[in-house]
Amino acid sequence: EQLGKLSDGRLPCCKITDAPAYRWRGFMHDCGRNFLDKAEILKLLDLMAAYKFNLFHWHITDYYGWRLESKKHPMLQAPWAFRRQMNRYYTQEDFKARGITVMPELDVPGHTLAFRRGLGITHMAEPQVKEIVADLIDELCSLAPAEDMPFVHLGTDEARTPYEMVPDSYCPYWAETIRKNGRVPVAWTPGKQFVMSDGSRPARMVWQDGYKAGKDELIFDTVRGYFGSKDPMTFLNTALFSRPMRYDIPAENKLGAVICSWHDDFLGEDTARIWTNCSFASAIVAYSDYLWNGRDRDRPEYLVKLPAPGTPAFAETVAFEDAIIANRDKVIRPQGLPF
Repeated sequence: EQLGKLSDGRLPCCKITDAPAYRWRGFMHDCGRNFLDKAEILKLLDLMAAYKFNLFHWHITDYYGWRLESKKHPMLQAPWAFRRQMNRYYTQEDFKARGITVMPELDVPGHTLAFRRGLGITHMAEPQVKEIVADLIDELCSLAPAEDMPFVHLGTDEARTPYEMVPDSYCPYWAETIRKNGRVPVAWTPGKQFVMSDGSRPARMVWQDGYKAGKDELIFDTVRGYFGSKDPMTFLNTALFSRPMRYDIPAENKLGAVICSWHDDFLGEDTARIWTNCSFASAIVAYSDYLWNGRDRDRPEYLVKLPAPGTPAFAETVAFEDAIIANRDKVIRPQGLPF
C-alpha cells in the first residue's frame, strides 16, 4: 500500500522481505510545555503508525502544566497550577483513546512547578509527596492494560533547585510502584541515579552522547534524536548519518530508539502550530528510515555540515532528501497535514 502511494500505483511484481532494526521506534511529544488538542494528537498517532513508529512517549507533565486529569488529586488541574494554556489538559477518557502503544511520563522530582503549585507543596521532599506520586502512578496504570502501556517513564532528570531535591528513598519507591503495576520503569540518563530494593535499575533513556552502558542495562536511545523549534531541519543530517544504539550491550537489552520533540517556545492557544514550528511531519518521515533500518556506521563528521558535492555521501544526501520530498508530495500533503 505504501509503495503504491509513492509510485502512482504502478509496481512491478516483487517480493518484499523486511523487518525493523529496533523493536521500539518511538516519538516523544512534550505536551507539558505546549498542549496539543486531542484531535491533533490523533492525527499525530495516525502519521506515526503510517511510518511504522510503534511507541508514543507522552511527556504529559512539566513546569507549565500537569496535563493528565487526576481524580485522586484534582487540584493538579486547578487554574493556579498552570503557567501556559490555562485549564488545558487531557481527561482520563482522552488518554484512553490512543490506538498505539504508549509510554506516559510523569516527570518527577524535577520539572514539577505545576505539581507543587496545584497541591500547595513547597518542597518535593515533603513527606506526603512520596505517597502522592505513588497514588498518581497507580491511577495512571489503571487507565490502560500492561500490553498497551508496558512502560511508565518517571523522568528524574534536571532536578536543579532546592525545591526539587528528594530523599534517596523516593525514586526507588516510585519505580517499584511502577513495577508492582506490572510495568517497566524508565528514567532519563543523565538523571537521578538509583537502584531498587532488589539491586536492579530502571530502564535508561539516554539523552547525551558518551554514556557507557552496563551489560545488564536496558537502554532506550534518544541521543541525536532531539528536534524542536530552534533546529527544524538539522534532523535531516542526523537521520541519515547517525547510527542509533551505539552501546556494547546484548541485542535484547537494546529496547529501541525514540525521537523527541522539545518545543520551548510558547505557542499561545493555537498549539496546532507545533506541526510547522517543530516540523513534526518531516521529522517523522526522515526518522522513520533511521529507526526502521538503523545505520551500519556512525558518521558524525556530517552531523553539522553537508558532505562535499561530488562525493558518495553527498549523493546519499540528495537521494534521502528526494525521498522525503516524495513522501511530502504523495503522502503527507494529500492528507492535509502541514509539512
